[in-house]
Amino acid sequence: MSNTVKLILHTILFSSVVLISFLLLSSPASAQILVNELGIWDSPDWIELYAFEDIDISGWVLDDNGTASDLYTFPQGSLVGPSNQTTYVVIPVSDRLNKYGDIITLYRPGKTEVVDEIAYGDKGGVCVPPTYLGSVGRYPDGNQTIDHFAVSTKESSNEGGTLDPCPVPTAEPTEIPEPTNTPVPPTSTPKPTSTPKLTNTPTPKPSSTPKPTSPTIPSPKPEPTDKSQELPDDVGVDELRNQVQNNGGDAEVLGTKEEKKPKIQILPIIIITTGLVFIGGAAGLYFKDKRKGSNITREDEQK
Repeated sequence: MSNTVKLILHTILFSSVVLISFLLLSSPASAQILVNELGIWDSPDWIELYAFEDIDISGWVLDDNGTASDLYTFPQGSLVGPSNQTTYVVIPVSDRLNKYGDIITLYRPGKTEVVDEIAYGDKGGVCVPPTYLGSVGRYPDGNQTIDHFAVSTKESSNEGGTLDPCPVPTAEPTEIPEPTNTPVPPTSTPKPTSTPKLTNTPTPKPSSTPKPTSPTIPSPKPEPTDKSQELPDDVGVDELRNQVQNNGGDAEVLGTKEEKKPKIQILPIIIITTGLVFIGGAAGLYFKDKRKGSNITREDEQK
């Protein structure tokens, strides 16, 4: 085996021995005293330490979470443990412990190392004691199990205390909303009716004022030339009617006779006029051809 290999093995062995020795020496020291119980409902609040071995805790510090000043610093000559009949060391800390949650920590001198701590409430760990008589602590003394007690065991062993376990949170039943009558939408949406357009109503034109007609002046009755046709004043209606029928239905009544105006017949006039136009045109053509024929005969004779 070479010297290099031997040197490496010796170095590893020496390092292992030093590490094991450090762990063995430091573990008893850190486990000799622990934070054992907390009184958060009392006035003043208090912290109990459990020293199961004799130890000097001069200069050690107790503090809580989020405060500017320390809770308590142990003075010089603070020897605790079974030999000094100070297994349970109770430190009053006024009203510094938070009722809803806090973290209590035990430090070595100068707060260079955390020895032990207990958290409760909203800072984690165990729940807050439900009554003013309760406390938070380890069960049994110095154990890692942390619970709270129905009645505190201040300055005495926790093994005789009555545990009051944290209640198991139950899920609150969610309120089921009452069903509401949902209106059923109509099957067919009525279409909006179109607004009728305004139509221009023609304003009636004022009718022309009829011109006044000249009054008809009755023509004087012609005197009958035949005196035999003159009717006496005492002629009755029946005799007059018989006379009209005997005269062949003439319209002479009481010496008057309806004058009939001759009606002008338009259609015969149009036919006659058209016939004259055709006859005149035919006659013109006839005379024109006849003139041409006479001219041709004269030219032949001259030749």
